[in-house]
Amino acid sequence: MKIIRSMDGTARREVELSDIKVPDMWHLYIRLREDKRLDNGLRAAAEDVLETWHIAHDLLKNLKLLEKKG
Repeated sequence: MKIIRSMDGTARREVELSDIKVPDMWHLYIRLREDKRLDNGLRAAAEDVLETWHIAHDLLKNLKLLEKKG
């Protein structure tokens, strides 16, 4: 199965689903959440980073299941 990256952008391209990797955002999440030098807005954004990471993994798993089902 192929997916389209940057569908509406100038970097539009088709890539194999098997080539898609979700970057590990856990360390960024922890750093944003725990760094006391950062303002509350950035620490609050840590939750957005975590949620985005979870969504990306969920979407990739669902796409792979759809690919198996044909």
